[in-house]
Amino acid sequence: MMHVLRSFQLTDLVFFIAILLVVLLAYGVASQALRFPNSEPEWDLLKGVIYLPYWQMYGELFLEDVEGLWNCQASDRTENFPSWNHGKQKIFLCFQFRFV
Repeated sequence: MMHVLRSFQLTDLVFFIAILLVVLLAYGVASQALRFPNSEPEWDLLKGVIYLPYWQMYGELFLEDVEGLWNCQASDRTENFPSWNHGKQKIFLCFQFRFV
């Protein structure tokens, strides 16, 4: 009897993790595309797509990244950094964060 219950629980856990991954990846790809529209494909994008939404789910919002308060000295990072003077990106991120 316990073996049957464990297999049902494991099946439910796999479905939950699959749904969680779909939601995290959808939010991560959309937010990364809104925050860095001109960035080149590289392995660092995976951090923005997976790592940041995972921690945002627990309440760590990384506001210094969203607001653009970096003290970065590298010249290659500054050219890909979006200008947050336009309100359109902030509005899209707000709606996306609110509804996802």
